[in-house]
Amino acid sequence: MSQRRIAINLSANLGAQLFSKLFPIIAYAYAQRKIGTVAFGHALFAISLVDWSGAGIEIGSTAYGQIQVGQGSEDRTRMRSLLGGILTVRLINAVVAALILFFAVRTYYADYEHSVMALSFMMLSTVSDMAYIQVGTKSLWRLGLLNVLSKCVVLALLMLLVQDSSDATMFAVLVAGANSAVSFATFYIGVKKWRPSLPTLQQLGQLYRILLPFGVFVILTYWTERFDYFFVEAKLAPEAVGLYGGASRIYYSIQALIPALTLAFAAEMLSIRDLKAFSKQTEAALYVVFFATIPVAVGACFTAGDLLNLIYDASYRQVGYPFALLCLALVPQAIATIIGIQALITRGRIWYVNFALATAAAAGLAMESLLISRWGLTGAALGVLLIKTLTAVIVVMGATDFIRIRRIFLLALPWLAASGLMAGALMALGAKHLFIKLAVGGSVYGLVATVTSYRQIRAWLAKRRQRLSP
Repeated sequence: MSQRRIAINLSANLGAQLFSKLFPIIAYAYAQRKIGTVAFGHALFAISLVDWSGAGIEIGSTAYGQIQVGQGSEDRTRMRSLLGGILTVRLINAVVAALILFFAVRTYYADYEHSVMALSFMMLSTVSDMAYIQVGTKSLWRLGLLNVLSKCVVLALLMLLVQDSSDATMFAVLVAGANSAVSFATFYIGVKKWRPSLPTLQQLGQLYRILLPFGVFVILTYWTERFDYFFVEAKLAPEAVGLYGGASRIYYSIQALIPALTLAFAAEMLSIRDLKAFSKQTEAALYVVFFATIPVAVGACFTAGDLLNLIYDASYRQVGYPFALLCLALVPQAIATIIGIQALITRGRIWYVNFALATAAAAGLAMESLLISRWGLTGAALGVLLIKTLTAVIVVMGATDFIRIRRIFLLALPWLAASGLMAGALMALGAKHLFIKLAVGGSVYGLVATVTSYRQIRAWLAKRRQRLSP
């Protein structure tokens, strides 16, 4: 039953997430051509500023809520108390975060004040978000359906309302509004079903103490994810902000597929107590995510410039190399997400994950300014790759009781071999059209990956037949 549920959740969630991640690519491609690179960068940076407030509002309550709901949603009184506590904490945090954000914007980022004010609804959507219920109860298909519907509506509005550089703020509002609409929908569903109850002051204080490590985790995660963009905005020209922002947003859309691929496994991890079973679940998640991330990381080295030119315009070819470096960071990010964010936190080792993120964040502060001064946008992307790799190394060192370094390499080996042969084919192909590269590279990878993973596929099919036999 568990494997069947994983398959259903994985298929439904992955399908919805693939569409959801295509949405920003389509939206960014359309908007950049309409409003221009400078206004495009301005809008993306304004969204990043408001995202910071979201990290301060949420303070890890989503991860905490997923764990608590996953460990048992049968007790209605407990669920009402949990949801009410999380809502109250977020409301209090929202007031503080709003004051800090607006002070910071007026003091340091006055040029973005109008856009930030227009995007302030994002803070309310962070308060109301109850998607953690869908994850904890393993009902990911509902969340996927909400995402698809909201993105379709926003795409239609984008085509109608965004026409030139004066519509940059409208673009930012619509793009951010897609996720906010899902948050408001999950809030309506959650409140209607569970009727959250107000916590007492004692319960509120206890919840804040519990959420402290989760809050540190969220803030550190956001910093290690977006620190490069703030350095680029501070040190380089407005056009560079638009160029790097466009490339990095495509990278983040691809990166977001990592938790989408493994969310079904993570939902099952919440209820596993046996260490051996937990280890197998972690390995299964790694095997799946390596299949998707390794070829993208390798293939980007041959297609980055052409891909950015296709999505945006010819000016983005100059950030092809930085984009390729960002894509290489997908592999260490996958390891850090599965072993650190999903496995170690589920095992109660969130402070160790925070240590890994804090070390990476400190390294980012130390090196990013120097790297950008030396190599510009390439230096910014190189900093991201180094920090993701450092994070992955540290979290793996803290998870040796349920996953071995040698085992991680063996799980990646079939996909490394397939990607290596794909790279050889692309090198032999030379400078051909992007779609030819994608077709040849995808065909070689698919064929070799099938051959190299034949034993695993055969074993899976045998288990499937055994479960279906009377």
